[in-house]
Formats: sequence, structure tokens, C-alpha cells
Amino acid sequence: MARPQAQIANRGSARTDASASIGRGTRVRGRVEGDGALRVEGEVAGDVRISGSLDIDAGGTVTGNVDASEVTIEGALTGDVTSRGRVAIRAGAQVEGNMAGSEIALEEGASFSGRIDADFELPDGKGTIQMDGWSRWVKLQVGDSPGVPISLVAIGFAVFGLCLSLFVRPRRVWLRVTRSEDGPNLVEVGGLDRADARAGLTEDVEELASTLSDRQFPEQKADLT
Repeated sequence: MARPQAQIANRGSARTDASASIGRGTRVRGRVEGDGALRVEGEVAGDVRISGSLDIDAGGTVTGNVDASEVTIEGALTGDVTSRGRVAIRAGAQVEGNMAGSEIALEEGASFSGRIDADFELPDGKGTIQMDGWSRWVKLQVGDSPGVPISLVAIGFAVFGLCLSLFVRPRRVWLRVTRSEDGPNLVEVGGLDRADARAGLTEDVEELASTLSDRQFPEQKADLT
């Protein structure tokens, strides 16, 4: 079922029915009044005063003040809006004018320039909150961390030390020389490697013991670590 189209070309005022539509390509010059809802897909140059809801579709244009129960804008509106209910400005809409209603919804991507007047009733009759308007602002933050280079250098040294520890062989070697009264001195050599899987400790201990076996030591016992 096709929606009725308001085909108005003359200047003056027009009255809508219970549910009317101004189709694409239709231009209305003058004031529009009605008792029902109105959908604008074309162009209206004049004030719009209806008892129902007003929908301005994408591509629709209204130049004038608007008074309706609810207003939904997807197209372009230049003028003030007074609503007894909700005013929704959809993404892609372009609105210039002041908004007044019980609820104002502004979606991301919509262009709005004007003032917003909205009253919100607090529960239990505790009063109302009124929004007188809003203004665009930008937040800038400049950060400076002078300790970052020092931290990076410290981390570099820590990583270097960790890598160096993979190649250093942490070993402990000790020896004890005991003088014998009736024979050669007794040399005891021991070693401890913190990494049992590493080879070469036995050979190093034997080499050290062989080197020390031919040396002369004082008479008292020595415990060297």
C-alpha cells in the first residue's frame, strides 16, 4: 500500500493527515501543520508543527522550526526543535539549531551545531536536571619520561649479564696439603661444578693435582680454598 504523498508547490500553509509523507522530489514552501505523524523525504522550507512524530529521512531537508511529539533526523535540518518526547539525531545527519526535549540522542557520525535544552526528572520526586547545552572540546596530553633511556640501558646490561653467565663456568676448586713424617706430602684436591652436566671438571682437577704433586710445601698443614 503506497503512502500518501503531500504534493504542495504553492506558498502558504499545509495540513497533514493522520500519517503523511513528503516524498522525494517534492518541495513544500510554507508552514506545515497536522494532527498525525509526518515523514519527510523531500524538502520543506517552513515551520513544521504536528502532534505526532516527525521523521526526516536521509536525503530529506527541513528549513524551519519544528514542534512535534518525537523527532528523528537522518537528513538535514536547519532550525530549532521542540519535542515533548525524544529527539534522535542519527549518524550522517546534519543539524543546525537548538534542541529541546525530554531526551536527546546524538549518534556518532552526526553533525550538530547548536544548544541542547533537556530536562530529566529524578526518581521519587527529588527534582529535575536540566541540560543547558554543550560545547565541543579537545583533550591533549603530552607525556615525557626522562627515565626511559636509563631503564633501557639497565635492561641491556641485565640481558648482557644473563647471556654472559651462560658461557662462564662457575666452579669451586680447593686443595689441602698434609705433610707426611715418613714419606711424601699428601695433596688433596677437590672441585665442585654447579652445572653437573658440564664436562671437563675431572680433567681440570687431575691436572691441578698433577701440577702440585711435584711442589714442596711448608711443614704445617695448609688449607687453601
